[in-house]
Amino acid sequence: MFADYFRTAIANLSRPLSQQAVSQALLDAEAFQIRGRRFPLHFLIRNSFGKILFAVMTPAIEKVQIRERYTRTLIRAIQTACALQTYRREAGEYPTDISLLVPEYLPEIPIDPFDDRPLRYAPHTGTLYSVGDNLIDDGGDDGKDSGWRGASRIKAPDIVFSVIVHTNHP
Repeated sequence: MFADYFRTAIANLSRPLSQQAVSQALLDAEAFQIRGRRFPLHFLIRNSFGKILFAVMTPAIEKVQIRERYTRTLIRAIQTACALQTYRREAGEYPTDISLLVPEYLPEIPIDPFDDRPLRYAPHTGTLYSVGDNLIDDGGDDGKDSGWRGASRIKAPDIVFSVIVHTNHP
């Protein structure tokens, strides 16, 4: 059961959150819950050490998956921001759509690792953003004005990058 969960978790690293598989271990009909998470009932009966290990490791694995996606988002955003700046230097203005960067500045449209859709670009505000781990497109809201402090992933804001550089020279 424990091995099944980890095999699924490892396979999920290459999938967007919206397409991740659920371990069969978590789908057993008879289950109990700890802090809102389902755990197979037979952990209580047969393998108490496995139950403890499973309960401790599950949140840690989820955090690693989120951090890995966040890191990929940062890399793609930095690459895209560089392409946007290069485009602006050559064209005199920022592109109206991120697709204008392909293929001259980027090999392909950058994909958001969280939902497997293109990174969002708002040229009117100069922002590039990802929906983040709550998979909700908040229109590039980073939560700073709303007082969000990371208390809930459900209310987590988008991951936002400002790409417009204000300078006095072209």
